[in-house]
Amino acid sequence: MTWTTLSTAPNQLTAESWCEILTNNGFNCKVEPGDFYSFMGISNSPVRILIVDKEFTTAKQFLAKLLI
Repeated sequence: MTWTTLSTAPNQLTAESWCEILTNNGFNCKVEPGDFYSFMGISNSPVRILIVDKEFTTAKQFLAKLLI
């Protein structure tokens, strides 16, 4: 699978929440913290949300509706 960045959440908790919603709606999603502190616990820094490349357009539209 090829992963691409869908969005960047302001912190890890938000990213995990968005990814869980995407996953529950049939998307392949994972989070990728942008710093090494996340290995020591929850990161309060921006976190990337990755989606499978072929689902990018549909997931982007879904997330945009979710965040309105």
